[in-house]
Amino acid sequence: MSSSLNKNLRQAERYLKINEFAKAEAVYREILIQFPKNSKVKNALNNIKSLNKNKSAGEYKKEKIQILYKHYNQQKFTLVLEEANELLKLYPKEIDIYNVQGAASAAMKNFRKAIDCYIEITKIKSNSANAFFNIAVMYDSLNLPENAIKNYNEAIRNQPEYADAYNNKGSALIKLDKVNEALEAYNKVVELKPDHAYAYNNMGNIYMRKKMLKKAIDLFQKAIFFNAEYADAFNNLGKAYLSIGNITKAQISFEKALKINPDHINALIKTATYHENHKQYTKAISKFKKVLSLQPSNENIIAKLNLLQSILCEIDEVKEYKEKIKDIGTKTHYISPLAIMPFDDAPDRQKLRAELYINTFYQEKLVKLKLKDNETLNDLKPKGNAKKIRLGYVSSDFNMHAVSFLISGLIETHNRKCFEVIGYSLNSKKKDDMNKRMKKAFDKYIECDGLNDEEVAIRIKKEQIDILVDLNGHTLGSRSGIFAYKPAKIQINFLGFPGTMGANYMDYIIADHTVIPKKLKTYYNEKVIRLPYTYMPNDNKRTIANKSITRKDMGLPDEGIIFCCFNNSYKISSNEFDIWMRVLSKVEKSVIWLKIDNAVARNNLHNAAKKRGVEPSRIIFAEYLSMEEHLARYSLADIFLDTFNYNAHTTACDALWAGTPIITKLGKSFASRVAGSLLTAINLSELITNSEAEYENLILRLATSPLEIEKIKKRLHENRYSEPLFDTKKYTKHLEEAFLEALTRHSNDKKPIDINISA
Repeated sequence: MSSSLNKNLRQAERYLKINEFAKAEAVYREILIQFPKNSKVKNALNNIKSLNKNKSAGEYKKEKIQILYKHYNQQKFTLVLEEANELLKLYPKEIDIYNVQGAASAAMKNFRKAIDCYIEITKIKSNSANAFFNIAVMYDSLNLPENAIKNYNEAIRNQPEYADAYNNKGSALIKLDKVNEALEAYNKVVELKPDHAYAYNNMGNIYMRKKMLKKAIDLFQKAIFFNAEYADAFNNLGKAYLSIGNITKAQISFEKALKINPDHINALIKTATYHENHKQYTKAISKFKKVLSLQPSNENIIAKLNLLQSILCEIDEVKEYKEKIKDIGTKTHYISPLAIMPFDDAPDRQKLRAELYINTFYQEKLVKLKLKDNETLNDLKPKGNAKKIRLGYVSSDFNMHAVSFLISGLIETHNRKCFEVIGYSLNSKKKDDMNKRMKKAFDKYIECDGLNDEEVAIRIKKEQIDILVDLNGHTLGSRSGIFAYKPAKIQINFLGFPGTMGANYMDYIIADHTVIPKKLKTYYNEKVIRLPYTYMPNDNKRTIANKSITRKDMGLPDEGIIFCCFNNSYKISSNEFDIWMRVLSKVEKSVIWLKIDNAVARNNLHNAAKKRGVEPSRIIFAEYLSMEEHLARYSLADIFLDTFNYNAHTTACDALWAGTPIITKLGKSFASRVAGSLLTAINLSELITNSEAEYENLILRLATSPLEIEKIKKRLHENRYSEPLFDTKKYTKHLEEAFLEALTRHSNDKKPIDINISA
């Protein structure tokens, strides 16, 4: 016999000596689960039966039920069910047995079995409010709110002052979107029990839904007053403060929630996001890692962690996750399509991510404009010149932002004889010089900050916009829901997001023959408008500071090749970095100049260089300068080294405008082909490579041939004025041709098709 068996047998015998027959029986029955053929145990059980004949039936029953509850408290749920079934043969109308049997079934997620147990109680005691309450809770667990409400009502009928039943009924009504009825239920709770913290919290959530934020905050504070350890109430209070823009109080609330419950998922995510927004990336990573430990399959958190670690240039750590992350956001769990773009240039997976994300939030078939009063769409009359084509641009970035740097010249250059150009601003908080310029550039500038998606869509519909352009896509500040209402005749994905929207309500995407060649068209939901040179507009009025900037001024060495890459840190992967370090090893006195302002990221890159046998001092970091001075300092760089999966975009335009040649590698996705498009449009396609080996070899060839670099720089300077990349008027003309062709098709009741504009 095993030592554990002997130990259990001795325990049973001790119980027998002190006449604890029920406890002895329980131990023997536990033994039989492991050793069902043990004759000694079977004999002992028979002896107990005979001994118990001398005990009163009531005493015996009481002991047995007590043991059931003891097993339940010890989480021995299977044993509870077995012993309960045996006891019910003797006591088929004993409510306590059904009750503990139901609780054990619920603990084992067998909610249907639990319901059966509680129904048996109602057969024995038809006015058992607790039994009906428990039945309702089980139906809630099965996500059957209608059944739950029916039983909560029975519980209340039998016990009219049952506050918890009213509270739970309210939550079930919320599931059915019966918000006002739910509010009535919660009000009844606090009428019966004025200190019911859960009811105040639940009411607060309703007022959050109603956008009555001050009222919601008052209710969450009441919940906390009556229960100072209520983590959910602190979390909800934090969300309410966020909604009114009080970030400091929000963060304090989330931290209090975490003090009570360190594993509170939402509070962890909100706190991590707070740290991220304040560029406290190390703290953010720590919090997101905690979330991932609690939810290992949370793909949003996996993507977020990967991005943050990339921002901090933890390039070797990110490399380890490369294979693990490539499929996230493509199957069942949506993530932001932008989040994974720097790490995966597979256009098929990018399309799947975009489609899953869009279908999660903006299903066109579910979206209809709800007009007020008796207003119909036919009643909505435009303001302005109805003879002109009404062209609307929607963006959160009409300020000092890359999008405005690129598009400002286009907006100013549009043909006002043909087009009336309207800007819909989704973020008017940033008031700067570029914002002033954009306001002036549009014929009409409409601030939409305080409007929800539907209200903005109605406003656009009222303006009878012919062509509506989304400059955000899936980037920060995106309001794709506006476009889901289909408020304009033609809707176009342009510039902000380098990829498909994945939405059936977007008609076209602006591209060119490089970023979306015909062979890659299948990976885009939109029809493709291909402009003749490049999809990217440029402002040829951008000023370069007229001042002398020396190597010494920028902390650069007096001699040697200066490579630069002023892309965002998250775009730098181990693939590029390994090549850069090999190049530095081979090209004497060369350095690489990076624009990274985070001290942790700088330190990580220095350590990564050292690990690869390169002196860390050969990585030099550019400090912040005004845009004019930033453009001027490009003159010190010999070659701009592009990143792979997510090319330089506006940054590439900056470099080329300032006279610095770019070496890029052509990938498969839109984002990985942008620099190739720009180099083609400025007639320097020899700087486009098709593999990492080509990329590295070209860098080495030019780095060892300063004269060739000077020749390329001279051509670049000449081409800046003679080639189409920076010809804003020519670009605008081609884009307007595309708009007119798309609108003509629509006017003739023809479906969108790919449009190729000739040079």
